[in-house]
Amino acid sequence: MKTIRFVCLLALVGSMFVACQKEVLDASAPSTTPSRSALREAADCDCVEDYADSKVTYNYDSGVIVEVWNDATTVYYKVYRNEEGAPNPDQIGNLFVDDVVQGGGEDNVYEFTKPVGTLEACDEVTTALRIVGAGGTPVEVSNIYKIVTLCPPPPVCVYTYDTGFGGEIKGGGKAWWYYYPAGSGVKTIYAGQTKVAGTVVIDAAGNYTITLAPGWSLKTGETESVKIQGYDTVPASRPAAGLFSGPSSYKGTSLTGSIAPKSVYVIHLDLQYCTLQAP
Repeated sequence: MKTIRFVCLLALVGSMFVACQKEVLDASAPSTTPSRSALREAADCDCVEDYADSKVTYNYDSGVIVEVWNDATTVYYKVYRNEEGAPNPDQIGNLFVDDVVQGGGEDNVYEFTKPVGTLEACDEVTTALRIVGAGGTPVEVSNIYKIVTLCPPPPVCVYTYDTGFGGEIKGGGKAWWYYYPAGSGVKTIYAGQTKVAGTVVIDAAGNYTITLAPGWSLKTGETESVKIQGYDTVPASRPAAGLFSGPSSYKGTSLTGSIAPKSVYVIHLDLQYCTLQAP
């Protein structure tokens, strides 16, 4: 393979061996608009979650393929050929990178690197490639690749936990709580006595809708984070939510539902609030 390529290169340059016509790389009209892989458009310089996602594949005339990608320190190039139907579909011959020969031996796949150095995201790396095959005009391309960087890890939620009550009228007794008289319309849900965690409404038929404010959610892992109990009269002190029962009650995790209507309701919620922080 090495001897054949060397002789063919001579045939290309000096036409000394006219019998060397094993295959022709016809690059009389080299491609100027390469097709790109679905991983990333070459015009983009967005961050990536994994450096493997930075790879761009360029397809040129005569089946020449160039793959380019980078990590934090290095730009990687892989040059090979796959021309369907050609006598030697993977033969390249000799590869010149920025006018410096990079290959011409027995391998048909050439790989080389460039340092990222001081380049930052969106900075361009221009590489002139000249692929010389067994006769014909060389494939010459100017490959422009834009450096990408890793995306910063997404923020994570740091949760704080609170008990919430729906309604705006304070109940009696030592422990804090609020209750909701029937027909009140949309009322505030308070968490930890003073934090606004959302709203609640219960209509005349006992249909309830709980809407939590941004950052608030039901406590993870709780199977009864929503507890509602209807009463004919207001309890004298804060009722034990774990004892709610009967057709005018609900215990579960649904923020909408229906219970038998009553004159007053206690709406108890187990809540968590998400504060976003860098991991």
